[in-house]
Amino acid sequence: ASAVAAYYDAFGSDAPPPTYDDIPDAETHLVWGANPAVAHPVMFRWIRESADEEGSELLVVDPVGSETAENADGHIATAPGGDLALANAVLARLIETDRLDDAFIAAHTEGFDGVRDSLPPADTSAERAGVSMAQVDRLATALQQNTLIYWGMGINQSVRGTASAGALIDLCLA
Repeated sequence: ASAVAAYYDAFGSDAPPPTYDDIPDAETHLVWGANPAVAHPVMFRWIRESADEEGSELLVVDPVGSETAENADGHIATAPGGDLALANAVLARLIETDRLDDAFIAAHTEGFDGVRDSLPPADTSAERAGVSMAQVDRLATALQQNTLIYWGMGINQSVRGTASAGALIDLCLA
């Protein structure tokens, strides 16, 4: 229900915009709070094959080591419950370093100024998430590429699941 609420809030529909056909085109695959190596092995094979291409990578954000994290190019272990803070840190860092797609935001989003104004500084959110600014910068840099973000029960079943899913959607839109 958390993801559905976040999708409705962002898009007016209960399904994510990407499709399986988008997987091969991604340069960065960011798995956040999920373990598709176990939960979705066929899809994970497609992700891994795409991430194995030159110039592509698989990053995992999860407080625990998982089979997916073991197969990733990078694993960022947040503090338990640190997902929302980390997503906010990354978005704040993109804003602070002027790395947003302002034309896309202006043409295709509403209310971004409110999101921008509500964010704490990146370093404050990084500390809450239990990660370093270097890790925040790694994610911010990765998002400059053609990126797909995949999330699962680690986000959806958290106490702040809808807000965390919404923050990940905000990252994609920014």
